[in-house]
Amino acid sequence: MAKKNRIYHIVPCILAILLFTGCTSTKSDQNSAQAPTIEKVIPPERLVRETKQANASANVALNAGRYREAETLFRKALELQPNSLTARLGMGEVYLASNRSSDAITIFSGLVPDENFADRALQGSGLAYLALRDLEQSKIQLVKAVEVNEKLWRAWDGLGIIYDAQKDFKKADEAYQTALLINTKNGIIHNNLGMSYMAQEQYDKAEIQFITALKKSPDLKIAETNLRFALAWQGKYLDALSGLEEKYWSAALNNVGFIAFMRKDLVQAEAYLTRAIEMSPSFYVAAHRNLRTLHEHYPELKNGSGAKDFRPVSLNQ
Repeated sequence: MAKKNRIYHIVPCILAILLFTGCTSTKSDQNSAQAPTIEKVIPPERLVRETKQANASANVALNAGRYREAETLFRKALELQPNSLTARLGMGEVYLASNRSSDAITIFSGLVPDENFADRALQGSGLAYLALRDLEQSKIQLVKAVEVNEKLWRAWDGLGIIYDAQKDFKKADEAYQTALLINTKNGIIHNNLGMSYMAQEQYDKAEIQFITALKKSPDLKIAETNLRFALAWQGKYLDALSGLEEKYWSAALNNVGFIAFMRKDLVQAEAYLTRAIEMSPSFYVAAHRNLRTLHEHYPELKNGSGAKDFRPVSLNQ
């Protein structure tokens, strides 16, 4: 429901042409200047047809994640018909998908006044503000979006993320469940609902959501990563590491060691952090720091005194 940076400019050729035009004119130049200008005019029917085709192809590319191709096609549609609102909405979605959130907001804001595009424009604007971490403005836009059209699953999913950030887990759950009623096939909503359960330390429920997310969207890598975290937080360390490619082992071992450390499972934490260091092809700063912290404060951590003052450094490589 989501769900997981290239700008192209059309350079006008007028200036280039002027630069190559001399300051004096020959007789033939004067005669040609007096001749009537013949412009190629595209019939209106053909213009509409080609614009519609460009927009349709662009949307196919956008839905397939081919953002560069989609942008090129939407620009073509706008060259044919600069007032094509469909193409403008599409460009906003391209900007949103390719992390150009400020540009997306500019596009969507211009479409809000049109009653045929207001709901999707509000949704797009809200999601763009969410990407910029402006939760207040994002919430305003997304609430308006679902008021106009209650069938916008991405808006409901975005509201779920906002409510989670505000620790209003009841409203978050309601938002995700509404999104799931609208879109039953996309794993992104299940992934985000799983993250909501993770925030509430309900790791068994989170595990179920991440598994469901992968069943519905097998290529959703973030759900696979989150599933491994959910398993590790339940103490299922071997399951959390199962099936990993060798190049990811050192990072995964550090992550599992980190979680074992947080769970005060100190023997396991030491074993996994040590193994992370051994398997890393270079000096693994995070794992070394976590292991050093563990060794320095092992007595306090073991008996629980002052344990809350010590935390692993990082989950990152």
